[in-house]
Amino acid sequence: MKIKFIPLDYDYFEFNSESIVRVWGRTSEGRRCCILDSCEAFFWVIAKRGVKLEKFIEKLKEIRLEDSRGIRNLQAERKSYLGREYEAIKVTASSPKDVSSLAEAVKMLPESLHVLEIDINFITRYITEKGFKPLE
Repeated sequence: MKIKFIPLDYDYFEFNSESIVRVWGRTSEGRRCCILDSCEAFFWVIAKRGVKLEKFIEKLKEIRLEDSRGIRNLQAERKSYLGREYEAIKVTASSPKDVSSLAEAVKMLPESLHVLEIDINFITRYITEKGFKPLE
């Protein structure tokens, strides 16, 4: 179902091990609305040259942190970074709260060249990933 509305506020909560985003807004008729949606919390890792991605992914799967639910998924993809194409790994965290601690652990691995997009706030990621265009 599609509705036209102006988003006024965003927040998220955890439910059944999933991050649910709440978007509060007003419809074109002036009625209040709240939309619930899900989104993944992730960051990217670019490995150093010569590193076998399959072995690196297996090493990433072994990361365990205190007070963290850990990594939900790892996926190798082509990624453009500073005008060059790289084989990168998309690291999906189990919770948005785990992104920074997981990224710090990944940065410490000798195979990691760059850890990207850890500074993107979860709600900002949701807005860009879902293609929200407020006031349009």
